[in-house]
Amino acid sequence: MSCMQKSSCTPNIVKNSLKMLIYFHVNSAFSLVF
Repeated sequence: MSCMQKSSCTPNIVKNSLKMLIYFHVNSAFSLVF
């Protein structure tokens, strides 16, 4: 978790939030289908 530059740190945060969003969307979609 050691980030020297903010520019190299931000994409990771964005990627993680996108992953979480996709994960929750998939979960809700599955719960709706099944």
